[in-house]
Formats: sequence, C-alpha cells, structure tokens
Amino acid sequence: MVVPMSSRKGIARKAVAIWPLILVLAVSLFGTLAYPYFSGKRNLGIQKKALIKQLIYPTFGNPAIVMKGTDLVVEFDPRNRKFGDTFVPVKSFTARARTSADPYPITARLQVSSARPGPSTRWPEYAARAGSDMRVYLVTVHLPQTLPPDLYDLTLQGNLPDGRRITDTQPHALDAVDSFKDDFSFVQMTDIHMFGPELNYSFANYHMRGERPNGIDPTRKGAVYYADEISQINTVKPDFCIFTGDFIYGQEYFLQDQDRPWGLTTEYEYEMLWFYQETMKLDVPVFTAIGNHDSFAEGDQGAHEDWFDNWRRLFGPLYHSFDYGDYHFLALNSQDWPLSHRTLKDLNVSIQSDKYKGQFQGGGDPWAPGVDNQRFAAIDDKRLTGQLAWIRDDLAAHQGSKMRVVATHQDPWRKQGSGMMWASQLVPTQDFFNNLKSTFGFAG
Repeated sequence: MVVPMSSRKGIARKAVAIWPLILVLAVSLFGTLAYPYFSGKRNLGIQKKALIKQLIYPTFGNPAIVMKGTDLVVEFDPRNRKFGDTFVPVKSFTARARTSADPYPITARLQVSSARPGPSTRWPEYAARAGSDMRVYLVTVHLPQTLPPDLYDLTLQGNLPDGRRITDTQPHALDAVDSFKDDFSFVQMTDIHMFGPELNYSFANYHMRGERPNGIDPTRKGAVYYADEISQINTVKPDFCIFTGDFIYGQEYFLQDQDRPWGLTTEYEYEMLWFYQETMKLDVPVFTAIGNHDSFAEGDQGAHEDWFDNWRRLFGPLYHSFDYGDYHFLALNSQDWPLSHRTLKDLNVSIQSDKYKGQFQGGGDPWAPGVDNQRFAAIDDKRLTGQLAWIRDDLAAHQGSKMRVVATHQDPWRKQGSGMMWASQLVPTQDFFNNLKSTFGFAG
C-alpha cells in the first residue's frame, strides 16, 4: 500500500504540532524501562552504605567494655566477610582510640602486641566451618593504665604486601573503665521505632517524631521523643545499654525522595540510618539485639535487600554474647526464621511477613499444648543445631559467671505454633475472615 504524498505531509504536520506530547511519551517510556537499572541495587539500600567493613569486633552494637591496663582482642577481616575470596595477608597493625560524642576529643595510640589469623570468637555465624577458610585477624591491643575512662571510637590499620594500607573505624566501640562493679546499672530499651510523620494512625505519637536532621534545615529537630530519652540516659550515665530490637517501624514500604543529602531511599534504609544517626549522641556503649521489624526481607520490592544481611552491615552478628566483668549476657535473634518466612507481603495494608512471632531454630521443643518435666526431659540437647546449639554451648561455657542474662526481642512462644501475625490466619478454613482481617489489620 502506497501512502499519497499529501497524506504523508499531513501526518508530518500533525506530528510537529503534538511534538511535546510525543516527547513526554518517549521520556516516560525510557524512564519506565530504565528505572530498574538506575534505582535498583545500584542506588537503593544499605548494600553500598555498610558501616561494618573490616573491623568486625568491637563495633557499635557489639562493643567491648575493657578494664584499663588489660588487653583486648580485636577482630579484623580484610576480605569484608567474602570468605570465598583468597585470604589476604596483612601485617604491621596499628590501633588508636578517639573519644566518642566528645566536643573536644582525645586520641590515644594503643599498643599492638600480636596479630594472628584465626576463627572469629565474636561472630558465631563466622566460626570455623569444615572445608571453609573462615579466618580473620585476631589483633591483641593493650589499653594503657593512663587512658582516661571514656567511650571511644576504635581505628585499626594494617599494611598489605603491595604497600597499600587498609584502615577501618568503628564508632562507640570501646569503653575503657577503671574497674568492674557488682552494683553496676544498665538501661534496656525496646521498640524505639524510628519513623517520620507518615505514620499517622490515631494513637501514634507522630507529633513527637519530627524529621531527620540533614545539617541544612534548622527546623528539622529529629525524633523528639528519642532525643529526650538519649538526654536522660546521658544524664543517668549507666554502665551500658541493651537495645532489644525494633529500631525502625516500616509501616509501609515506599520509595521516596527524601531530599538532600539522601535522595531516593527505601523507608527501611531511611529509618534505620536515622536511628543510627540519633544513637551516635549517646555517651554510653550500646549492645543490640534484632527485632521483627528489623529482620524483614524485601523480596522483589525496593532494594531487594535481606535485613539479616543489613543488620550485619550496621550492627554486627545476628546473635552474640558479651561480658561486663564476671556477668555474662546473651543477645539473641528471636526472628530465627528462614528467608521465605521473613519476606514482605500485604504491602497495601501494614507490611508483614508469614512469620512474625519469635522462634529459635535448631531442634528444640516443637509446639504443643501443655508443659511438664517429662516433656522437657525428652529433649536431647546434644542434637541441637544452629542458634540453639550455640546458646547451649555459650551458657555451659559461662557456668562460673555471677549472673547469666538473656536479652531478646520476642519470646519463642507462638499461638498454636504458627508464628503468624494475625490470629485469624491460624484457621486455614476461614479464608474470607483471613482476608478481611489482613485488609483491616490495625482495626482488627
């Protein structure tokens, strides 16, 4: 078919007349096709904003409280936990400490007495595994008796064979004390739930949430309620804090331009880094345990991140233990569910995953009604695996402690063993009511 010249000229004139519309459509099509490339893993999320790199112990979230005049074993991983890569030889370590949250910081050099490769003793997930090279550097540093008692940022630096230096710093990682006390004090906080004014259901204290400070706009006062709590803790000055999870809220799952200096972020990324930013104002060491809101996996949404991995990038191991003198503490991961059960769904209501309540994996007591001694006696603790096996061994290794304390976000009790969020989900035949309660989640 041949189009007459007059018709072709008419089409051309119409195209010229509507060129702005054509341009808009072309740009929209390009944006739609290019969005996954430009806004996916390349720019969103915590993957490229990790705050724990080579210096993996002590960290903010898993600090060390050390008496002056004694040694501390620092863990340094030049492979950044990519254990499939070839082990990196490092030599000639140096260490220094700088006072945290201090308007006039003091810096002190710490003597390094030894450094050797070996398995991590602070990350249970990264202990030696058969057939895998899981080594990190165990670097022993000495805290001089003259070091002022204070909270310190810790920096460790080593030399590579080609002459390059590798350096990493962890804030609020080292607390130097004159002595350990039996009448010590600590503050426990949970469900801090950092969020902004977008969380506006009727009983939320959104009027005290404010906006995340950006260093540009003086009207951004931060999370007012949390700032008040931090001020009170710094005044009371306990020996340490234990924060037991749910540092963020994540009511929805949105991608939003948060303006300078953050740009486009996921809600999780924005809230968790805001919590981190505010907590840097504390002048006492903070030990952390993960909560259910901190442990979701995003699946095909947003940055496609698993927040178990992000927890390791920001705070440290998913579970760990620490000591204050002769007193022993365990910080556990009560969201010990596989990835498929932690993946977000029902994003149009209030985000949730299949499993929302607590559990500890590894061959423990299966759910059943009733509790008696015979049932407990039937549990063979020699067969425990995973986190439960680690808990068993860690408690056994500290029988001589004056006290052993378990810190966790949720207990492992699950109604009818389900671990689901809404009670109606426990009755599989009531699909209509399941959907109704999911749709009206908060009201239900």
